[in-house]
Amino acid sequence: MKILIAEDDPTSALLLTKVLESDGYEVVATADGVQAMAAMRNQRFDAVLTDWMMPNMDGISLVRRARAEFESPSPMLVITALSSGDARKHAIDAGADDYLAKPYQPQKILQRLSDCIGRANQPMPAPRPGAPTGVSGPRTLPNHVAVGIGTSTGGPEALRELIPHLSPDSRAAFLLVLHGPDWMLDTFTEHAQSLTRVKTIQATHGVAIEPGSLYVCPGDRHMVIVPEGPSITLSDAPPENFVRPSVDPLFRSIASVYGPRGIGVVLTGMGRDASLGAQHVHAAGGKVIVQDPTTAIAASMPRSTISLGLGNRIVPLRDLGGAIAECVSDASRAELPASV
Repeated sequence: MKILIAEDDPTSALLLTKVLESDGYEVVATADGVQAMAAMRNQRFDAVLTDWMMPNMDGISLVRRARAEFESPSPMLVITALSSGDARKHAIDAGADDYLAKPYQPQKILQRLSDCIGRANQPMPAPRPGAPTGVSGPRTLPNHVAVGIGTSTGGPEALRELIPHLSPDSRAAFLLVLHGPDWMLDTFTEHAQSLTRVKTIQATHGVAIEPGSLYVCPGDRHMVIVPEGPSITLSDAPPENFVRPSVDPLFRSIASVYGPRGIGVVLTGMGRDASLGAQHVHAAGGKVIVQDPTTAIAASMPRSTISLGLGNRIVPLRDLGGAIAECVSDASRAELPASV
């Protein structure tokens, strides 16, 4: 596999090259974002590791330029001595797939790189005929709708546009899985509350789900709904689709507990997470709303869901709030089939 490095400090570039080559990667090193963009136009890389502060074009500008120019850019990781919360947030908001602060542990960077490449190279999922078609357990539906929202690369920017349009409707509870570490999700939860009248909460284990609230999954735990309450369980189960939290466990549990009163919303992101979970939502009679891939910073999550023939609504980012409100109105009137 071939990795591109953008790093203006020769010593740092050499050390990173040795770490990567020791793990079997082929490495091409460049000294700034301009050189890195030129290299990316000439050949395909499995991932790009970029410093932030560089002459001519810095790493954040490189990430933004690559996202704008290439339809499916390589996974992009920012590695920098800037370690403040604001700096990390800025890098992720720009469209970086991951962020590591110097000094880094070689094994940690190899693991994070491997996970990013694994997500990017996941094959399109095949339909699963065994997806459940109804509610398991209780034979009555909750008295509100569950709207699961899943996103990854480019998610913070997309959510800043979507969240102000979520209604504090007593008919719906919103549950969000955004791929990312604890520090990012803690900060995002606080920021999200400033954008909406919907009560925004970082989910905790055992909390009962209340309509009119937005629950944000914390880092490194899967968020799953159980029928009792209904309430939220936080799980240490292994990563799915190379990530934890993953959207698929949330969507599967929405299908199981809420059936036709469940909605899955798939936003921008790298990889195929959410697509198989969305199949469960659809098979259980719920609705699936997908961001139009042409409006996504990273299109593979929406495209993967659409490839399964899912997506009751495929809409541009600016129209997602209205599409969710319409589907909530329809789903709030849904009932279980008489045969269940």
